[in-house]
Amino acid sequence: MEQQNAPKRHNKIWMQVCIAVLCLAVGISIGILAFSGRSGQISQIEPTASPSATATPNNGQSTTPNTGSSNLADVIDSVMPSVVSITTTQYAQRAGTEVASGYGSGFVYSADGLIATNNHVVEGAGRIYVTLNGDEQQYEAEVVATDSYSDLAILKIDKTGLTPVKFGSSSSLRLGDTVFVIGSPYNGLFANSVSSGIVSGLNREMVLNSATQTFIQTDAAVNPGNSGGPMFNANGELVGIITRKSMLSTVTGETTSIEGIGFAIPSDVASPVLEQLAQGQQVPRSGIGIMGSSLTEQGKQAYNVENGIYVASVSKGGPAEKAGLEVGDIITKLDGQAIGSMDEMIQLMESKNIGDTITLTYVRDGQENTATVTIGDKTQMSFE
Repeated sequence: MEQQNAPKRHNKIWMQVCIAVLCLAVGISIGILAFSGRSGQISQIEPTASPSATATPNNGQSTTPNTGSSNLADVIDSVMPSVVSITTTQYAQRAGTEVASGYGSGFVYSADGLIATNNHVVEGAGRIYVTLNGDEQQYEAEVVATDSYSDLAILKIDKTGLTPVKFGSSSSLRLGDTVFVIGSPYNGLFANSVSSGIVSGLNREMVLNSATQTFIQTDAAVNPGNSGGPMFNANGELVGIITRKSMLSTVTGETTSIEGIGFAIPSDVASPVLEQLAQGQQVPRSGIGIMGSSLTEQGKQAYNVENGIYVASVSKGGPAEKAGLEVGDIITKLDGQAIGSMDEMIQLMESKNIGDTITLTYVRDGQENTATVTIGDKTQMSFE
């Protein structure tokens, strides 16, 4: 692939706080039922890609303690060569030329030119260009494979001898650990910007692509254009991939960015997906075609159950519908094991293979029932 030049980048009112109903389309989707109060409503988690206005990395996860003993500036210097900026373009018919349509960040996945980023950064792009740190040349990139569910993508540029990131284990992170983010916010105007902070939360449940997934929360600055960029620990190991920042929605419908709250895909989640994408493979996902939410204590009392998941939507023609499940059912067990949280359900579903058969225990109109469900590929399921 030839190197090409891309275009130049240049009131007092009551409000209601609501933790959004989080949905999971594993087929099984689960979330947290809303509770009310005053102030505002956290309504959405916005992508941080900025619209226009194998020398394989160490995937044997590191367990090095995050002591922060290294000089952070030296650590930043050591990882900077692995960080890239991404520009996407579209052809403008009226102007008769190619124009920048979006910006994002990414990182070197392999020495032979594989680049990792968010799927939403490159989705729908006419052309994609990658700028390496310290190299003003922009390299046109091809899409190797993408996974919209996890919001990850692998690109390929015609360049070798690159410095891939070293993967660390997100499972070793603790609240308060030092982390830093490198990316190209605000239309790429501030390429290779570094922001540092701490791990503010772990296992944060957020809705992404109609599915509830788990993220790392950080107070490191995350801005439009940071999407796809790496989040490192104090040892220079990649422990997350920036993908979301929170937005506040008032009762008037206005939205504003919430500073100090950003989210990253955990490296332990991203690593196996990226391995498959790097080989040009799609990533099938086990699911039964359900979206729903975890029951609050009030919900458990209302339905007279000790635990369970409320079925909010059923995919037409999906495994759950075929097995007779309906909206309003309360799933209480999977293969005899009580289900009371999203994490439990995710772990159980991810341990199953497409084609496996499971038994669900559910409550409908106060009566307990069972259904045998054959697991399918949730990436092939849709919800109206």
